Amino acid sequence: MNEKLLIPGSIIIAGLIVAASVYFVGGNSNTSTNNDGQNPDTTLADAKLVDPASDHILGSPNADLFVIEYSDLECPFCKRYHDEVLSELKTTYADNDRVAFVFRHFPLDEPYTQPLHPTATEEAIAAECVAKLGGTDAFYSFIDDIFATTASDGQYDLSQLVVHAEAAGVDATDFNTCYNNKDTEAIVAASFQEGAEAGVNGTPTIFLQTASGKTYSAVPDYNALKVAIDAYLAELK
Repeated sequence: MNEKLLIPGSIIIAGLIVAASVYFVGGNSNTSTNNDGQNPDTTLADAKLVDPASDHILGSPNADLFVIEYSDLECPFCKRYHDEVLSELKTTYADNDRVAFVFRHFPLDEPYTQPLHPTATEEAIAAECVAKLGGTDAFYSFIDDIFATTASDGQYDLSQLVVHAEAAGVDATDFNTCYNNKDTEAIVAASFQEGAEAGVNGTPTIFLQTASGKTYSAVPDYNALKVAIDAYLAELK
């Protein structure tokens, strides 16, 4: 799916990402590795191709470049990425339909992995119910509410999920039926498996993927990502 060699311009971009990755929202030289075990690099990756039929795409499905995030809704580093990095990226590229964002689930929770965040899978199942019933906008509204209210301790009050679903415009009865029946559990499991096959072992894990399918690992830092995004957009023009 992906080429084995970076073109020269991409090699330069990768170097810039490495240089920028020594700080992440505060300048700590150790923060390019988060406490969930992820150590981002700048190599070619083999992440699943973005698919408008199954992915939650924020922006144009015909974008030139996708910023893919594998995330855990109870991960404190994911919350920080969502609040401080992704929000700024979305503002920066709000009027640029060449850049789109994709959220994929990677709950660090049983039965998929060690029980770091015991409620993460339940939240992910709920998010997929919201997507199923309300579409992409409802999904991202729900995700925003979770990150805005979670203490990121893996002990989320699951009774609030229906509240957030209603706030996203989804009927409470329909949501409860979907959630209680675990109708979307397979979607979450598939997302986790696809992430694991792409080398994801912690959260947040970020990939940049071109419309042609070339995929690169990246770091969850605004400045590093902006350098890479702008350079790829110029290269792909």
